[in-house]
Amino acid sequence: MKASFLTLTVLCLSLFSSRLPAAMSPGFGDNFEDGTINGSLWVVGGGQHGQPGDPGDWQYSTMEVLDPTDGYFQGRVWGPESGNTYGAEVWIQTAYNFNDGKCHIINFTWEPEFADPHCNHYFIQVTDGYLGAPPNLYWAYQDYPGMVNLLWCDFVHGGTPHAGMHFEYRPSIGKVTWSIRVNSVGIAQLYDGPGGTGSLLKEAFLDKAEPWYIRFMGMDGTSAGFPAGDAWVNLYHFSSKWGLGPIAEADGPYKGFVGVPIAFRAVWSRDRDRGRIVLYEWDWDNDGLYDEATNRAVSLHKWNEEFSGTVQLRVTDNDGWTNTDTATVVVKKLKGWPCPW
Repeated sequence: MKASFLTLTVLCLSLFSSRLPAAMSPGFGDNFEDGTINGSLWVVGGGQHGQPGDPGDWQYSTMEVLDPTDGYFQGRVWGPESGNTYGAEVWIQTAYNFNDGKCHIINFTWEPEFADPHCNHYFIQVTDGYLGAPPNLYWAYQDYPGMVNLLWCDFVHGGTPHAGMHFEYRPSIGKVTWSIRVNSVGIAQLYDGPGGTGSLLKEAFLDKAEPWYIRFMGMDGTSAGFPAGDAWVNLYHFSSKWGLGPIAEADGPYKGFVGVPIAFRAVWSRDRDRGRIVLYEWDWDNDGLYDEATNRAVSLHKWNEEFSGTVQLRVTDNDGWTNTDTATVVVKKLKGWPCPW
């Protein structure tokens, strides 16, 4: 009887465990090794720009390049020298919508390059699919809330950056692995290292009512007196993994007295996958700045004067994902008995 009970217990635990997602589960990936762009994973395209109705013979192309050591997707733009302003752009965009209620870490290895230094631009965007209208690419430098969130823009020839974008002069980035973290509440972060490591280059706040696609773009152009153009964006590897992230529970409402500590309980906060909560942060005046950080689920805090408002809790799990919750608090002076409530 004991053996049967133990067997049943182990079986139930195994079934329960098997239904829990791993801390981070594999998403989709592409190493671009078969010479064919996978239409179920990618949407590709481009455009020409210049004088109205005249692109000046500028071209763009997309293809997968078979390489004995490392295959890659290539988007290329090129065109002749001319006496006017012309150019072209090319892009590759995920077919997958990352606005799926999950938290994603996206790794990619890319190498933007160019043959002339006059007018070359590279972009990384989170977008709902919006593409600006010709005859120019000025829209790509901008943030369009809900449509385009610009994470990266490289002006090879310099210039004045537009508000809201990441601007940097890098004549040659080289072949590097970067990453994007996108959480379930609509925060996208670009890092110049894999897995959300390295420097945070840009943070964008996404519209939860719109789809979130990742798009890589390259642009080249010329103008009077400058040389012909030839530029390309090579994407070698793309992979994603996902987790569910934590849920913050601030409990409450709370009531207390001036000068008397209140126990704030975040004990119902949890990680929705097999991870754990590693950090609890409290913002005692709800000004967006967290005043206390601890690895304990219960925190004591007191007010030295009357207070009525909200406090905010932010929890972080072992994968670095965060979630927030608020609770109301009323603190009054103790004026004898009965209780002032």
